[in-house]
Amino acid sequence: MPSNFVSKSRSLAKRTGPSENSKVFEIEQCMYNLSEDFIRQTSLNDEKEAGSKCSAVPITTATAANDQIFSITPSANQVHQIWDILRQPISDDIMRKLCFSEMLLVCDGNERIVGGAAINVSLIAGEVLAAFSSTRLAFLGQSTAESELMSFADRNCHPLQERKCETLVSGTTRQEKQIQLYFDEHHNVTAYRQEIDGFHSESFQGMLKPTDGNGEESAGQEIIVPDGLQLLLLRYLILSNFVGEISSQTVDVQGRLQTNPVGLPASEPPPYLPQRDGYSDGYPLAKPMGPIGPWATGRVDWGALSGQTGTRPVVNQYSITRYSVDKWRQRNADMIASCQSTVDHSVRVENSSKNTIIRTYATADKTQTDCTQSLHARAKNIDDLKSDLNRAISAMQEEITALERQRRRLKQSLAVLRMPEAIANECLERRTGRPDTELIRDRPEEELIREISLISEIKAILLQTLANIEQQQSDNRAVRQRMEFDWSEKKMAHENDAINCNLRNQSTNTLFKPGATRCSNEQSTEIYWEKFTRETLDMFNDCRRKSEQLRNTLDAILTNAARDLRTQADSVERALASRISCMEEIREKLEIDLRTTLQRLADTEIQIGKLQVAIRNMDYGMMVVQTRLDNRNQRPRVENCRDQPQALLIAEVKSLEEGTSAMNAQLKQEEDVKLELVNRRNELEREIMLKRRTIAIDRDRCQLLRSHFPSSTALSGY
Repeated sequence: MPSNFVSKSRSLAKRTGPSENSKVFEIEQCMYNLSEDFIRQTSLNDEKEAGSKCSAVPITTATAANDQIFSITPSANQVHQIWDILRQPISDDIMRKLCFSEMLLVCDGNERIVGGAAINVSLIAGEVLAAFSSTRLAFLGQSTAESELMSFADRNCHPLQERKCETLVSGTTRQEKQIQLYFDEHHNVTAYRQEIDGFHSESFQGMLKPTDGNGEESAGQEIIVPDGLQLLLLRYLILSNFVGEISSQTVDVQGRLQTNPVGLPASEPPPYLPQRDGYSDGYPLAKPMGPIGPWATGRVDWGALSGQTGTRPVVNQYSITRYSVDKWRQRNADMIASCQSTVDHSVRVENSSKNTIIRTYATADKTQTDCTQSLHARAKNIDDLKSDLNRAISAMQEEITALERQRRRLKQSLAVLRMPEAIANECLERRTGRPDTELIRDRPEEELIREISLISEIKAILLQTLANIEQQQSDNRAVRQRMEFDWSEKKMAHENDAINCNLRNQSTNTLFKPGATRCSNEQSTEIYWEKFTRETLDMFNDCRRKSEQLRNTLDAILTNAARDLRTQADSVERALASRISCMEEIREKLEIDLRTTLQRLADTEIQIGKLQVAIRNMDYGMMVVQTRLDNRNQRPRVENCRDQPQALLIAEVKSLEEGTSAMNAQLKQEEDVKLELVNRRNELEREIMLKRRTIAIDRDRCQLLRSHFPSSTALSGY
């Protein structure tokens, strides 16, 4: 069983009220347990503990504090004193041992768990030691005691802060006590304490100071060690004398230091080229590749290559080693040399081409004088067609811009259209959650289905229109690109002809053009040249007309779609409002019927009570008449005759029995009616609940969603 450690201390505090005097109050320590693994070599001093458990003794001196807080073996106490621990830093090895977590469960004689204690000491950010303790006990299932402790200290076990909460619940009475201690750098302690006993509460705050045996302040300033720190120091003392096995793990991290990015001095050749001398990668440079070593995992198969190279390949399931490192480096050097040779050859070819161009310029210059007049006329025709193309390109650019605006409007409309679709689907999905008999296909559901169908049709039309617009936009851009190419080519041709018209033999910008007199297969005739441009302009006019028609069609589609969607949305909202109004009416009618049923149920129960009282009262009359008959049966001889009173008494018995039977029958009917009223009440309450849930779905969910339905302007894409 784990050992327990209990200690108490007394401190001085001041009331919060300005008129109250100082008052001595007691700080009771929590009970802790330590596992047997850590106290096998150290035992607690039971004699000293017995005296500390009976009464609260104030802290006076360092020796007294040590004896009271740590009741351990004399040998450990001689070696480790509190002041020695507080003055000297704790090593990292001991610091790791201080952190632990333990738990204790308390059971009664019947092996039922009536409480438990948990302790956790951990290191936060390598600097702060935190101790957490929690205890809970139950007494006979009626009273419950709880205690929580939180304490913080630095690496030298100097106290920083502590908070302790104790709660006792006994029946309907709840007592709470909270104590908070704050330690500054001079070990001054500020205490806050609050007590609540269920009727009133008291709170105190002030500076804690050590007291002597008579309860007066001592002359010397002493350190008040908090509860959690006591637990920490006790464990430190125990671990300091612990001689058991301590397991630890050590991870060694090795690195490599290199002189350059490849790990070799800068004066040496690169590792991918042949080396001067020495070793490289653990292999001699001049040593051929040897046979298979013990590291090879595969088997050796003979091949023709082994006979040619003089080596046998090392074969396993992943790779085949054929060459040595030196051969690989020599091949790299050969590859670099061949690349340099190819580059030199390309430079020589380039120089030869330049010489050929210069010679060709001289030949082409002879043919330019005869073509000057023809080039002037040709330049005039090119300029006219170039102007027509320039105007057509500007018009097509405006049409592309206008169609792009309509396309963006259409995409905006499609984006907005997702909201009505989501709203309608959400409303239908919410209405599928209607309970039982309320799950009907009413007018709002039909309108919602019609709205979803309308949205699907409009979406399909808009998507098809978007595809048409994108196709038309592609055609527009293709026509514009064709005109731009034609205009660019005519511009280049016009500039070329203009330059050619101004060239003379004395011009300084003339050059030889080799192959200028050769007619290539790509050259067109003059008739085809003019026809090509006219076809381009005709294509522009046709494409522009289609684009304008498509823009007008899109505008009409968006306008009609927005109008139809808003009209259908209004129909859905009217149907929902009508349905909600109808459900409210039936709910109110059912609530009125429920109140009537409850009233009748109360009246029936009252009537049943009256019938039961009346039936019990009939027993008194029956006892009277039966007593009379019994007494008359005791008459002697001739006097015991059937006279008129005897007959009347018998008739009275019969009358009483008939009345009792009638009231019992009526009582049975009243009870049946009561049972039927209870059933009707249950049915009405359930029906009202169903109606309210349906109303909540239609009003609080569907109508709220419908309030976010986009406007006609948004649906139109603006």
